[in-house]
Amino acid sequence: MTQFFPLFSQLLKIFFSAVFVSRLKRVQDYSTVFWPAQKYFCLFFDGVTFDSVPEWSMTAQTFLVRHAQASFGQSNYDQLSDLGALQARELGKHLHQAAIPFEAVYCGQLRRHGQTLEGILSSGIALPTPSLTPALNEYDADSLLQALGESTGVDTQNVASHFRQLRMALRAWMQGELTPTGMPTFLDFQEGLKDLLKQIQSQHSGRVLVVSSGGPISCLVASLLGADVDATIALNFRLRNASITELAYDVKRHHLISFNEVSHLRPHQNPGWVTFV
Repeated sequence: MTQFFPLFSQLLKIFFSAVFVSRLKRVQDYSTVFWPAQKYFCLFFDGVTFDSVPEWSMTAQTFLVRHAQASFGQSNYDQLSDLGALQARELGKHLHQAAIPFEAVYCGQLRRHGQTLEGILSSGIALPTPSLTPALNEYDADSLLQALGESTGVDTQNVASHFRQLRMALRAWMQGELTPTGMPTFLDFQEGLKDLLKQIQSQHSGRVLVVSSGGPISCLVASLLGADVDATIALNFRLRNASITELAYDVKRHHLISFNEVSHLRPHQNPGWVTFV
């Protein structure tokens, strides 16, 4: 019996390694397989390493934050509403209480991005000086609608029509069928964001905070998932204000860990605090 157990253990190692590595090859987000299962695999693979296992640690993370609620339907959308200011402060309290040591901060150049970061800082959290990054700026919805021949601005009595038209304009832009004035092509928009992720991968090894908008964040997530145009737009329209999307990274790539998280807003207690525009 004592001679049988080592042989049985070796057979288990071979079996689980084949299953584990084949599973890793079929998924893009290694975290969904590796991290939840590592406590079980260590029983069989103590001292064994796999080239297929990612080299990143849980300290190498990028936190993508969508700006808090802006002034939808007002003459100047690009400023936080009163509720948006509250959302930003609540997000700051959450990050401060979690004591997350951020190595770097990247922020879009729009006013709502800066105001969201100011709200986060009001919690007393210590953050590095932010790098203002044009690639994190939102697409121009008015330019998209104008290029499609639709009226700009928002009719608050017919919001559904506004977003239906915007969805059509986004699809045409993403498919290369529309060239809005003052905007990059969608391919250039995407490349700017991918370049930022590569910069984070090459220059950092800890936690990075990124403050941006729904368009850039949804495009980044879609690129990691290999999603098509319609799925990218769907992700965009479901992103909540002041939400956190968490990525892990190594020197080669980023991996999606969580998406669109707003537990810091306590939605069950304060459902009115959860907004999309």
